Amino acid sequence: MILHYQEGSVYDSEGVGAVMKRSKIAGAVIMLLPFILLSGSVSASGLFNEDPDWVYHLSASWWCNLISANLNTDSIPDMVLGDLSKDQIQTFIGNGDGSFDLFQSVPLTNPIWLETSDVDLDGDLDVVVMCEPPNDGYIFTLLNDGTGNLSNPISNYIDAAGENFVVALFDIDTIPDIVLGNYPGNVYYSHGNGDGTFETAGLIYDENCGAYALDVADLDSDGDLDIVLLAWERLSVLFNDGDGTVTWGGYYGPYAGPFPAGHITLAHLDNDEFLDVALTAGVGMGANTVFTFLGNGDGSFDITGPGWLGGIASFTHVIAEDFDLDGYNDAFFCGFYLSIMLNSGDGLLINPMEFGSSAASRQGAVADFDSDGDFDFAYVSGNVPNFYIHVHLNKLDPQGVEGSGETSSSIELLASPSPFSSSLGITYSLPEPGHVELSIYDLSGRFMGSVENCWKATGTQATIWTPEESIPDGCYLVVLDACGEQVVRRCVKL
Repeated sequence: MILHYQEGSVYDSEGVGAVMKRSKIAGAVIMLLPFILLSGSVSASGLFNEDPDWVYHLSASWWCNLISANLNTDSIPDMVLGDLSKDQIQTFIGNGDGSFDLFQSVPLTNPIWLETSDVDLDGDLDVVVMCEPPNDGYIFTLLNDGTGNLSNPISNYIDAAGENFVVALFDIDTIPDIVLGNYPGNVYYSHGNGDGTFETAGLIYDENCGAYALDVADLDSDGDLDIVLLAWERLSVLFNDGDGTVTWGGYYGPYAGPFPAGHITLAHLDNDEFLDVALTAGVGMGANTVFTFLGNGDGSFDITGPGWLGGIASFTHVIAEDFDLDGYNDAFFCGFYLSIMLNSGDGLLINPMEFGSSAASRQGAVADFDSDGDFDFAYVSGNVPNFYIHVHLNKLDPQGVEGSGETSSSIELLASPSPFSSSLGITYSLPEPGHVELSIYDLSGRFMGSVENCWKATGTQATIWTPEESIPDGCYLVVLDACGEQVVRRCVKL
């Protein structure tokens, strides 16, 4: 097949422009954590303005996909747009204040789902795309040169088509693979070769009642990634055998749905250490329910019931992040409608803030776009012929809001960059020699690890915290005990 692409070019920004809108507690962290959580409690409407903080006028005339990723070396989140109406992939480089500059446009016919992963193992994130006909059955990879500049699409005929997919380490090597599901209920696995190409997919499971969406994580703590399927009226679990094959692990539900283009995500939603599920039923009349399932740690789940029943919601993408910084993941739903739904730690999603019915974003983007330590979101909205990227900035101020968990001291303590992805640099200055304990906690007070526990001399010290792979993204406290004082700084892992 002759694939539809041309040499990419660099374009000047046509953005409308940006309008930007923009703790300390004393004592021991563990004793004050209940106060942190209570004082940080806010409603969704208190987090974001209904109107966007930054707007960019697109050339698109219909449905788009938008995701966030760090495409270059500046640690500032960027964005990737899949424009179905104009047959192109566009990259937007973040400025660190919630605004973006259009960087590149690469032609590609009918992109319908985007993911990022380092598929060629060179240390930066590449873009992986699924397309509609005439390119169904293909996965395209656009390799990143480290600056955010993407290559022409590399075609991979995997002989499988679906609505969405994940890129993950699914077999026993260290090369990202593709796992994909489709409406008939087939689940496919395509092995990555480490150069941006993928092998023809193999059928690993026939659900026979739909595989509308899927996500992967280690559900049974055996060291490999398992699959949770959004099947018809129920969840279906597939345990990974470690070699790219799976064993069926059970059904959980029922729930109402799904409809075409539903979505599912695995995340921590309650107080235990087990992964849970948030899902949206998809697009269609009556597709107005979101559900949560709480994990039991062995790959089984208990449904908590619908989190919200609204109008004709038609959500197609869900992202779980801690928007209100209370230590529990909340949920961002997008599609033809937009909603932020908060979670108080019981797994129920409540108090939705809706953002109108003019959205046209099959996928949305969540990241700390303005570098202030909390999560913002972006999506595509509009009506024919005018469509826009809308960025909403979180109004919480982690450095100044009571309950952020930070303390003041004569000892200087810095943790940067924040947010960070793999390693956090920590520097501190001691007025006198003494024993130092440098530890990491999450916002619920759970100990996450020791960075240093030793004697240090007077002056400036520097170290690095590299979290274990099992530590999820979220907000953490860096706690320094030295010279009879305790100093706390907050950081965000993305």
